[in-house]
Amino acid sequence: MPQAKTLTQAEIDQVLRYLSTTRYPVRNRAVFLTSVWSGMRVGEIASLRVSDAQNADGSMRAEIRLHPDQTKGRHPRTVFLNQRLREELQRYISHYRPKSQWNSPGSPDTTLTPHSSFRTRWG
Repeated sequence: MPQAKTLTQAEIDQVLRYLSTTRYPVRNRAVFLTSVWSGMRVGEIASLRVSDAQNADGSMRAEIRLHPDQTKGRHPRTVFLNQRLREELQRYISHYRPKSQWNSPGSPDTTLTPHSSFRTRWG
């Protein structure tokens, strides 16, 4: 199978300009950059939970551990997040939810994308 084409910086900038005009620009930017900067697949990004990327104290994790049910080949893997991506994800999370709502005791761990069905890890 041929290798996927890598986007040039000019192409990335063009996509980011377009995403800034969409209905949910902060979300779309975070999802796109997560794919570009981490190499995660769409299905992996869609299955992320807040606790996969953020610690209970609100700090961003340096790595995301994907469970077998989150990956294409059903094999667990670790994805490392560079500083730029951690900052982008923190900006995104802060934009959509007040800090007091994340990982509060007794509240379910919601998906990272706010306009999804808010599935919980255990249901």
